[in-house]
Amino acid sequence: MTGAFISGFLQGFTLFLALPVDLGRPFGGLVVVGATSALLLWLWVLHLVVCVGYTLTWAVERELAGASTNARQRPD
Repeated sequence: MTGAFISGFLQGFTLFLALPVDLGRPFGGLVVVGATSALLLWLWVLHLVVCVGYTLTWAVERELAGASTNARQRPD
C-alpha cells in the first residue's frame, strides 16, 4: 500500500517538473531559491505520505490479525 502511495506521488512530481512554471518568480527571480523551495516542499509531503502509508498498513495488519484471532477463539 505504501509503495502505491509513493509511486503515485513520484508520478505527480514528474508531472510537476514538466509544467512550464517560473519557479524563481515568487522569490524575486532567484530560480535556485524557488527550485529548492519546491523540492523541499515535495520532499516534506513525500515524507508525510510515507509515514501515513506506513501507519495505515500497520493498522490494517492489526485489524486483520485481530479478526483472525477472534474467529479462532469463538466457540461454534
